[in-house]
Amino acid sequence: MKRLGLLAALVLPLLLVALPSTPFWFDEVFTANLVTFQQSPATVVRLVAEKDAHPPLFYLEALAWSHLVGTWGKALEGPPPDVEVKSRRLSLLNGALASAAVAASGPVGVLALWGSPDWWLKVREYRMYPLLGLFWVLALLAAWRRRPTLAAWAGLGALLTQYLAFVLLVPLYLWLWWTQGFRWRALTAYWPLLLFLVQLPTLLSQLGRGAANPLIRPDPLIILTAFNDFGGYGLGLALVALLLLTALFRRHHPQEAVFYLLPFFGMVLWWGASLVVNLASLRYLGAIMPPAAFVLGLASQRWNPALRVGMLALLAASAAGTALWPPPPLNEHYDLARAILRKVEEKSPPPPVLYGDSRGRLIALRYYHRGPTEFQMIAPDSAEKAAGQAKSGIPVFLYHFGPAVYMEIGRYMDQAYVELRELGCWNRYLPLGVDLYYFWCRSGRN
Repeated sequence: MKRLGLLAALVLPLLLVALPSTPFWFDEVFTANLVTFQQSPATVVRLVAEKDAHPPLFYLEALAWSHLVGTWGKALEGPPPDVEVKSRRLSLLNGALASAAVAASGPVGVLALWGSPDWWLKVREYRMYPLLGLFWVLALLAAWRRRPTLAAWAGLGALLTQYLAFVLLVPLYLWLWWTQGFRWRALTAYWPLLLFLVQLPTLLSQLGRGAANPLIRPDPLIILTAFNDFGGYGLGLALVALLLLTALFRRHHPQEAVFYLLPFFGMVLWWGASLVVNLASLRYLGAIMPPAAFVLGLASQRWNPALRVGMLALLAASAAGTALWPPPPLNEHYDLARAILRKVEEKSPPPPVLYGDSRGRLIALRYYHRGPTEFQMIAPDSAEKAAGQAKSGIPVFLYHFGPAVYMEIGRYMDQAYVELRELGCWNRYLPLGVDLYYFWCRSGRN
């Protein structure tokens, strides 16, 4: 029966979860840029070390997957056909494997996992978070079964997937060492973690990389809301309360009680670390759902049968509701921006110029659009240049990432906008998730 549950937790998501065909958003394009051109594994590792703030394991997995599904090397002229769905199947597979690992704790955990809208966002997005969730659960499972070396291997996989993995691994390994009587010799069982030293120089060089923007890196307190939608449909707080009560009632078995609380300790450590280094982001919260679901499943085995059956019914309804009405994927509408640029390119002899205030968004748009439009990063002299180009009949686009990511760059964009308006240029605002402003001057040729 248990094997049947594991199989169902693995196979049903692969059969029932519909993947969006919407364009990749910025982070997903970063992955696609690494693995859908003709990059070798060594080149991918080097580019990740130079241009990203994450370890390379997921990108190497994505590279292997791109070979398997036929998207590797096919992006030279434009995005490969159906690249979004083909690529996102990797995240769904990682999510299904995480689901099967959670199923080792029982059906309550699996249903709580698939009722979470945050988890649905992650398994339908071409990023590393389902893989991180899988390694976290495998580490918890190995620790629960008192297999420290296996827990260390799983932790190594997590650390090579996302450096943030440490927030759960630290309390987990302290708990496991506690069960070993805090004996120093017991630490030799964790030797696989020493292999992470190979990645340490890269980590040190990557520290500080990535946006330190408060708009996309919110207040660290946001981390403490990670369980708001756990289980979906308002069940998050009820499930957290049940976990806490279960731990309280098992206080005479302190090691078991503390194990149920490890995800909460991980969130507190994450919050504390974010006060020193900027680690807070809404994008990461879905990854904590598999380990939280795993400990919930274990705790549910201590509930009386009536409570367990009642929660199973609620969680089944919640999971069904989330499956029928999943949260919409992130969409920055690069396909629509591409269509607009193509139309302007067809009608205007001079190719347009597009100024952006987010280099990453310019790169993402370039992945989808390979036309003659000239892409430029906004700069102090861009307002004057854009005005001159508009007066000479060149269509000008301002590609604006919502609220300004960096105040100085945002000011350059504002200056260009005001300059073009004062020239009497007609403009059209196109809200595409990433705002697009199109200008042309009546005195010009276009």
